[in-house]
Amino acid sequence: MASAPLPLSPLLPVLAELGTRVASYRGRGINEQATKNALIGPMLNQLGWDIHDLDKVTPEWRPSLPGFRGNPVDYALLGADGVVPVALVEAKALGERLDLHASQAAAYAQQAGVEWAILTNGDEWRVYRAGGWGRGTALPSWLVLRCTLGEPGAAAMLGRLTCSELRDGAFGRWARTQEELRTLKAAFDTLAAEPDAGLAELLGRELPGGAARVRALWPQVRVTMAVDGAGPVPASEPVLPLAAVAAPVPAPVPSAAAMDTAPAAASIGAVEPSASGDRFWVSAATRPVPGSKPYQVKVLDQVVPVRSWAELLQVVAQRAAASNPARFALALRAPEFAARKSRRLGEDTEGMRKTVAVGGGYLELNLSAGDCVEVAREIADFVAGSEVWYCVVEG
Repeated sequence: MASAPLPLSPLLPVLAELGTRVASYRGRGINEQATKNALIGPMLNQLGWDIHDLDKVTPEWRPSLPGFRGNPVDYALLGADGVVPVALVEAKALGERLDLHASQAAAYAQQAGVEWAILTNGDEWRVYRAGGWGRGTALPSWLVLRCTLGEPGAAAMLGRLTCSELRDGAFGRWARTQEELRTLKAAFDTLAAEPDAGLAELLGRELPGGAARVRALWPQVRVTMAVDGAGPVPASEPVLPLAAVAAPVPAPVPSAAAMDTAPAAASIGAVEPSASGDRFWVSAATRPVPGSKPYQVKVLDQVVPVRSWAELLQVVAQRAAASNPARFALALRAPEFAARKSRRLGEDTEGMRKTVAVGGGYLELNLSAGDCVEVAREIADFVAGSEVWYCVVEG
């Protein structure tokens, strides 16, 4: 029988204590080792992973693989045999951006033959299923859990990472269920957008006009599907080969005439990414080349045409807000965006110069190209755990 996640009551006090430490240490520049000592180690201990018990946790673990190159991982969480890891924990310093290390952590776990990669800076915790779910031969890594210590539901989500849950496979079964629910909801949303022939025929039996009348009335129908799970279902990261981070494939660049006549992103629906690898995708972790101009942005597995860096930022914020409204509401109050000399995102327009309303708040658009890309990346990562990619035309 699968074990239940850790009851909430034992986790709540430690979450409150660690949350207080995060607030106290944030901005003090504490290093990775201090973060492990003050934040990560205590959380692992509370989850049943005693970092001083070598039958449960091996610190500074390195796989015994011929020709393996790479630094040791911070912690290997061991299975019931006390030898083979069930998860690897990669620690980063408090405040360090996890999106910059996600592909590396998942690839390391996959090379070592370990199913789960846990990436954390002590405040934010992410779990990736190394190698994805067997979809194709690319090298996708799927984000299956993501939360910060202070957000609602953190106890329920982190309670899934107990020693018993990971060792007996209960966490894996839960994660697969979440992936199936995401897949089911995506299929339902596609069906809800435009009914197929079978659905139109079935519903048409109730109307005098039959299937044709159903299709005519459908734009006025709002159909939604609620996913009942053990917490918020996080968005997956774009399905991209890890090699694409370092070696994107060159692509044809649209002509200036095509750019001038391209419709605005607000008036065009998202299209599927090209499967032929014929586009040059640049990670938003890379600042734009001076004088370049974006013509496509890719976020949450959707590609949208854009005509300016400000429009790219607006599209990313809109998609992120739509994907997880509750998390976007947290972003509106997060110090990463609000507590800056020049505010980028917030619940009001104080300190902003040129704004647009997004997700119940306001977004600053009067930014340089580099800042637009940086803020877009930060919003997508904070709200949806998604990377951002873009295509440019230079000159």
